Amino acid sequence: IELAPQLEGDFERLRRALQDGVAAHDVEAVNSTSRIYARLRDQVAAARGAIDGSAADVLERALTEYYETASEVSRRLIGGETGEEMVTAMSAMQAAQVRVNDALKIATAFDRRELVEAFAAAERAQVTAGQVRFVIGAIFLASVILLSMRIGRNLLRSLDGLTAGLQRFGRGDFSQAIDALGSDELGVLARQANQMAESLRVLGEQKERASWLKNLE
Repeated sequence: IELAPQLEGDFERLRRALQDGVAAHDVEAVNSTSRIYARLRDQVAAARGAIDGSAADVLERALTEYYETASEVSRRLIGGETGEEMVTAMSAMQAAQVRVNDALKIATAFDRRELVEAFAAAERAQVTAGQVRFVIGAIFLASVILLSMRIGRNLLRSLDGLTAGLQRFGRGDFSQAIDALGSDELGVLARQANQMAESLRVLGEQKERASWLKNLE
């Protein structure tokens, strides 16, 4: 879409530069138009990935034919040449100009159906990407919820075990230690309670042994 006005603009500049050179009777100005012609050829070569290859070939040949004809006619006009041969050469230059214009239109035309299909494909891709993001988000949310529930169950189990164990210790029952699950604060508290219970159990046994010995005396 951008290529058409770009090439058409440079071709128009080439035509005007040749005309200005003839009007000024300046052969050097006509010769300097080779830079514009070279830029046109480079643009067509660079655009081969975007336009049909055969259309690009036709356009390059038409540009070459026009420039060779137009630059030669311009030099002959500056030299003051007239006559029937000059009229024939100018007619050939105008015909070459028409072929360039036609080749430009063909080479830079785009298929509107393909453009519509391209936009439709892009829209489908965007919808699919949105669906994928939604599914990923839902899976992530479900994973977070399940992990939270698991952590919550483990926390409640640890609290219940710790509470029951402390109640046993409070009744003087040191026969069963508290399950120290994990290495978090509850686990540390359970291990400390077990150590305290073990110390109390040992102290109780020592007191019973001392009492038994005293009774024997």
